[in-house]
Amino acid sequence: MIDRCNLTILSEPGQDDLAEFLAAQGVEVVASLPCYSVANVDRQRGDGVFDRSIAGLKQLNALGYAGEGSALVSKGTFHSYMQLLKGAYQPQNLGTVMCDSMLSVDLHGDLYDCDFNQMLGLRARINGAGRPHQRQLLAHTGVGEAIRVAGHCYGCTAGQGSSCGGALGASPTALEPA
Repeated sequence: MIDRCNLTILSEPGQDDLAEFLAAQGVEVVASLPCYSVANVDRQRGDGVFDRSIAGLKQLNALGYAGEGSALVSKGTFHSYMQLLKGAYQPQNLGTVMCDSMLSVDLHGDLYDCDFNQMLGLRARINGAGRPHQRQLLAHTGVGEAIRVAGHCYGCTAGQGSSCGGALGASPTALEPA
């Protein structure tokens, strides 16, 4: 079981025991920040988010989450996980994934179709630019080209689908290994 965690939830009222619960159940926690800079994170996600996220990481580390790194690869389960995602592909999710209507912007203003592509350095294709930048969008309407896709895209199209707003489907779809 994997929990894609917004680390600030760990400091929300009523969620005091969430980190301990996740650890006790053996749940793998996946979390991210858009940047290493306090100012950039807080500007993008709200005042205090960086500090609350770091506090959440420290809380999880104290419970034994530190040090694993690239868990799927190190455990030898990456290939089977990718097969699981491919098998759970739902074409109806294509029209509602976040990369269809949103862009990710890095701290330099470079544009990406999604945060996963940003981490992989796969820039968006906009107005034929080799290195599309937010100033191009501010100057005129951007004309998007085909979204850059790779194996990680199955994560957003599998089962109920995924987006910044949560699950895309109306009802849960079980993901079971084939």
